[in-house]
Amino acid sequence: MSSDSKNPTPQASADAQLLSGKSSISDIFINRPVMTVLLSIAAMFFGIFGYMKMPVNDLPGVDYPVIQVTVSYPGADPSIMAANVASPLEQQFMQIPGIEMITSRNSFGASSIVLQFSLSKNISAAATDVQSAIQRAMGNLPADLPSPPSFTQDNPNDMPIYILSVTSDAMPDRNLYDYAFSEIAQRIRMISGVSNVDIYAAPRAVRIKVDMPKLYNLGYTATDLKNALAVSTNMTGVGNLDGPTSQFVLLPDTQLSAAEDYDNIVVGFKDGSPIFFRDIAKAVDTIQYDTLNISFSLGNKKPEGRPIASIAMGIRKRSDGNAITTVADIKKLVEEFKTILPSSVKVSEMYDRSTLIIDNIDDVKETLIIAFLLVVFVIFLFLGRIRDTMIPTVALPFSILLTFIFMYAFGFSVNNLSLMGLTMAIGFLVDDAIVFLENTVRRMEDFGESPATATFRSAREISFTILSMTLSLAAVFIPLVFMSGITGRVFMEFSVTIITAVLMSGLVSLSLTPMMCARILKARTSDAADMTVVERMSHKLEAAFLRFYSPTLRWMLRQNFLTFLVVAACGWGVWFFFGALPQIMFPVGDSGFLQGVFISDTKTSSREIGVLQKRIEDVFYRTPDIKNFVLVSGVSSFINQNMGFGFITLKPRDERRPIAEVSEDLNAQISMIPGLIANFQPEPTLKISTGATSTQQGKYSFALTSMDQNLLYSAAGAFIPKLSARRGDMFSSIQSDMYLDNPQVVLKPFRDKASMLGLSQNNYSNVFKDSYAKLFYYLIKTPFQQYWSIMEASQEYRSFESNLSALNFQSDALLTGGYPVTTLTGGGSEPNPPYSLSNLIPFDSISGTETILAPVTVNHIDNFPSVTVYFDLQPGVAIGDAVNWITKVAADSLPQGVTGQFIGEAVTFKETMMSLVYLIGVAVFVMYVILGILYESYIHPITVLSSLPIAVVGGLGSLWLFDMELSIYAMIGLFMLMGIVKKNGIMMIDFAIMREQSGMSPADAVHEACMERFRPIIMTTFAALMGMLPIALGWGKADAESRIPLGVVVVGGLIFSQVVTLYITPVIYIWLDAFQRRVLDKIPFFARGEIGKA
Repeated sequence: MSSDSKNPTPQASADAQLLSGKSSISDIFINRPVMTVLLSIAAMFFGIFGYMKMPVNDLPGVDYPVIQVTVSYPGADPSIMAANVASPLEQQFMQIPGIEMITSRNSFGASSIVLQFSLSKNISAAATDVQSAIQRAMGNLPADLPSPPSFTQDNPNDMPIYILSVTSDAMPDRNLYDYAFSEIAQRIRMISGVSNVDIYAAPRAVRIKVDMPKLYNLGYTATDLKNALAVSTNMTGVGNLDGPTSQFVLLPDTQLSAAEDYDNIVVGFKDGSPIFFRDIAKAVDTIQYDTLNISFSLGNKKPEGRPIASIAMGIRKRSDGNAITTVADIKKLVEEFKTILPSSVKVSEMYDRSTLIIDNIDDVKETLIIAFLLVVFVIFLFLGRIRDTMIPTVALPFSILLTFIFMYAFGFSVNNLSLMGLTMAIGFLVDDAIVFLENTVRRMEDFGESPATATFRSAREISFTILSMTLSLAAVFIPLVFMSGITGRVFMEFSVTIITAVLMSGLVSLSLTPMMCARILKARTSDAADMTVVERMSHKLEAAFLRFYSPTLRWMLRQNFLTFLVVAACGWGVWFFFGALPQIMFPVGDSGFLQGVFISDTKTSSREIGVLQKRIEDVFYRTPDIKNFVLVSGVSSFINQNMGFGFITLKPRDERRPIAEVSEDLNAQISMIPGLIANFQPEPTLKISTGATSTQQGKYSFALTSMDQNLLYSAAGAFIPKLSARRGDMFSSIQSDMYLDNPQVVLKPFRDKASMLGLSQNNYSNVFKDSYAKLFYYLIKTPFQQYWSIMEASQEYRSFESNLSALNFQSDALLTGGYPVTTLTGGGSEPNPPYSLSNLIPFDSISGTETILAPVTVNHIDNFPSVTVYFDLQPGVAIGDAVNWITKVAADSLPQGVTGQFIGEAVTFKETMMSLVYLIGVAVFVMYVILGILYESYIHPITVLSSLPIAVVGGLGSLWLFDMELSIYAMIGLFMLMGIVKKNGIMMIDFAIMREQSGMSPADAVHEACMERFRPIIMTTFAALMGMLPIALGWGKADAESRIPLGVVVVGGLIFSQVVTLYITPVIYIWLDAFQRRVLDKIPFFARGEIGKA
């Protein structure tokens, strides 16, 4: 029928009258279909555009702004590094606004300081502040630092997103490093999404190996030789010649760049004869860290034949970078390298985290599509007509496309959480459209109205219900937007995405859906002859349920005591399950990647660690699950001198055992090697940044700090064994960064004798430093990079404490007034050298030694000495239980003056779980406020919200039944569950209020409301169930099992609450309605209605 017919029927006249009205927001969209369709097409276009333009990541691009400061001071022991280097810097860093945490690891010759800033701190501003702080601290740092402190804007505790190998069978390691650094790393750093490239190798160096006896026989000390070498090489500008017609630039060829350049230089004179460098030392082209042990394998095949030079490179992503495009750009560059590098240099991929991200994203997309199809199928089963089913089916993708527009405008990414939010939302994005459509169809069947008339009247009747459902559901997730900390920032995109999707579904349900109902639906009656086969089956099934539900509901409305028992039991169940369920951050999942450390005895030399590392390689070669691996040890700037670290890439999941089983097996095998403990743990599929806290030795951390270092070590020595006692039942590993049994030789000068011989303490220390510190005395410059000349005693003269006796010293002219000091050296009889007079002072005459045990590293947190305990949990043990137990042990055992605190993921988990429990209460309050405003009632919102404890106990009980943990995913599922169940209450209570206002008693009104709203309630519930079913069943290959708890919470909670609330909510409505009439209405302040009206 149309309003422009020549002879309109009465029904057409009624339609025309309605069409000219403006009584609801939907009317304009019904009356102007062209506008509605074009706006919808525009939304579709811009939604697809926004989706294609959004970056793709595993998680929202939120990381703590972290800066790493490194300082090298060759030869300095950890206590000197802590006191002379780290502390002056930390004191300046503590003054930077926005600093949250400072950790430092001070090892032999190196300090690594990690600065964690607040999330609101701009990383560029932080870098400027750090540079200024370093400048302020320079005056308090040792004057002989080889180079100033340097810093990078990346977090050393974050995993690389890409690891590649560079190998060659035709060149040594030092030459291969030149290609890796100059040709490869430099170009990769230029990619916009890359923050840093870690090169697991050592640069080239020229190493001077001094023959100490020859040196001293010629009357020289190591300091003399260093000074002579330092003036024998340089690279400097010297000016130019200005001729009448030409100008010549002068370039002195004075730099010693290679080992062979050193042999013929003169370093001094003895009795008028020159002393050549080759007479007392040997120069070798080598690498800077000669103790470095690096090994890796591609395809887990043991190399055969000649040794292969090899380098591994770990590439880190910027916090705001796009993981997928960054790795894609890296791969393009790797293909270019294959054409420009020498044929003997091979560049290969070892690990690509983007594949896991893509697989996870594809899994979520697939789950979303399956959920969509299941929801459409459920709608068809209830509606029975393809034409009717098409209306909510169209509403769903348009709601999602509108959401993409806002996601793009907000700068969000396509990631696991945002897509998972949309997948979860599928089940209820169609709810509003279903409610509108079902009400329109019901009016056509019950009152014989035309589609247009039914649509207009349905819009007037149901718009408020849709508005209530939309706003109150969005209110559930509003508190998550304001969650604090790193977790809150990560979940903000998730929350805003769901809120936007909910609001968009409401918009579509009040615009596109009414227009489609008025223009697409066909007139119908309640006559079975007009129904399709599916419709008749649906109506028969509904009638059968109602025949059972109606009398049982009548009976339940009179069972006040039973209702009270059920409500009380649900309240107790919420309390019980929250306490009984183990709590974790995220399920670990199966990322196919392991990382960890292997630890040897603190007395173990770097060379011995290399031998042990070879035995670990053999374990890896025997493990068929491994695809690639990298092992690194022997460099204190990377890791403690008694440790090594490694990365392991596993084969595809269908070709190996589960990752947890592989990890446990590897750790057991390595720990059977005498002198080794291993802790290789799976890398979580979803990992929230831990900021300045390392996770190399364990996933979770508990830190002890004190101003008194001795008290700290004593307290830690008593505390750690108490935790270790639970290894096996609670902890799978317990490690700490406190190693106090590192052998150390204390040099004790006889100050009186030394002073009498004119030996200053400066000269005394310098000889040791120049002999044993592997001193960087000159920086060789080349067009592409710079590398050091390093001087040290030859290996045979620097291996044992007895080698110290070969040292000699020179007196200080300032102390002797320029007069020479002569000493008697030699031992007289064989095999000692004969007695002789010398201008050198022998070590044994002015110094003694004492061997003690000292720390391997001295660590700080916020400038205080610290000891950090790292731990991993046994399978099935929840972090919440471990946190509670460790907190109790610390409170009972730590002395005054020593404080303990969780750091890293443990404290993030603790704060997040407390915040989520608090936010559930906030969400309930926000829903109450919104519903109270919409209903203009203090009481009816409580009726709607009374279903929440029932839903929550159903969700938690489902986790408990299936032996699952209460994770962040599960908590998000609870928010979703509350929103869905509350929508059902709104549909029921809205109609009950309308029927009561028309003159029905409360019991009759709520009974009729339950009967009339039974179908849309069941439809929306089943739609939500189908939307969550793929998640609950673990659909997908990459990491679907970690999302199962989320689906189980929603599905289990919906099933339980649907059965219970259909009977309990009506009774609560009668209770609270009676309270309103008998109590509140008699108090003017709380009475319903406008002032002056009955």
